Amino acid sequence: MIYLDYAATTPVDERVFEAMRPYFCDIFANPSSKHRCGRKAAAAVHEAREKVGKLVGARGKNVIFTGGASEASNLAIKGIADALECQSEDGEDEEVFHFITSEFEHKASLEAMKTLEERGHEVTFLRPNEDGFIDTKSVAAAIRPNTVMISLIHVNNEIGTISPIDEIGALAKEHGIVFHVDATQSFGKLPIDFDRDGIDLLSLSAHKIYGPKGIGALVVRDGVPLKCQISGGSQEGGIRAGTLNVPGIVGLGEAAQIAGDEMEQEWDRLEEMEQDFLQIVRDRIGGVHLQGSHRNKVPWITNICFEGCDGGELRDALGKKEICVSRSSACSKSNAASHVLAAIGCPEELSGSAIRFSFGRRSNYERLEQAVKALEEVVTKMRRPSYSSSSLLPASPA
Repeated sequence: MIYLDYAATTPVDERVFEAMRPYFCDIFANPSSKHRCGRKAAAAVHEAREKVGKLVGARGKNVIFTGGASEASNLAIKGIADALECQSEDGEDEEVFHFITSEFEHKASLEAMKTLEERGHEVTFLRPNEDGFIDTKSVAAAIRPNTVMISLIHVNNEIGTISPIDEIGALAKEHGIVFHVDATQSFGKLPIDFDRDGIDLLSLSAHKIYGPKGIGALVVRDGVPLKCQISGGSQEGGIRAGTLNVPGIVGLGEAAQIAGDEMEQEWDRLEEMEQDFLQIVRDRIGGVHLQGSHRNKVPWITNICFEGCDGGELRDALGKKEICVSRSSACSKSNAASHVLAAIGCPEELSGSAIRFSFGRRSNYERLEQAVKALEEVVTKMRRPSYSSSSLLPASPA
């Protein structure tokens, strides 16, 4: 199998697995229990909390563990709205709050925002430019007197472009607006500093950085109002109830530490690999278009449209050759049109041919060479003999 879908999920690193192992069968106690075994589990949770906080320049006590990044983003967005609604209950009229986000966010954030609209609040969905960026000026222009939150994705999960969170964080701070960052695709891969970037709430996940699935976190700045979304016990400072997933939390902490230690060298390795991959694909296949900017993006996510092909059929044909790729986010319906490509203005006749390739720790040149060979065979067969490049868009520069 040649796996080129690391943006969807990653294999658990063996070092992470070994760190988790004792907390399944040996130190298995509930960390809320006061006996010796419970205290050992609680100590492991505390250590993991510190590791996660350190990686984003925050204190461990500000890390709230969740079931994943989707839950964390829902807690951030709905939790703010609920907390502010509670504060304004004494008024005669229900207060309407305004939220700012973008059209190419992850579905978790988009659906949470749509829920707030259904509850009567106002949401501005900013459109990114054709290069896949949200301009800080457009965010500034959208701010209203009743704006309470700006929520944006740091690295887009389909095209890999990087949002200027430091600029937007400074803008939010200037206006006293809560700033939420979805760092699912950037946590452990890009430098993030909670204070420097002006972040108030940050969502993250373990399974994107070679940790286990089903565990994530929301990093919360002191003083940010947030209402619990899962009621029950007093775990996580009363913000998120439920018995803590100790093995998962330990895995997240270990994965965070490893990612931080290897961040720079992994970026350099994948950057060189992505550039070579793109050049080979252009040379051998042709009629290809890179979606989003080729600058100011991460090197592990590459979205390419193949003229004359159907993306779903192309994905499935590669799958039969044991090559794993995707059309868009794993959280989207398998054959649904990409809302990200629509947001950046990609023509429908091209967006339907898109494939997302994403690279990771096990990616190497031998496997990429095999993947490109199979890709060339499949695309050539899929395109009709009479096919010629229709020049729907200019070929993306290297």
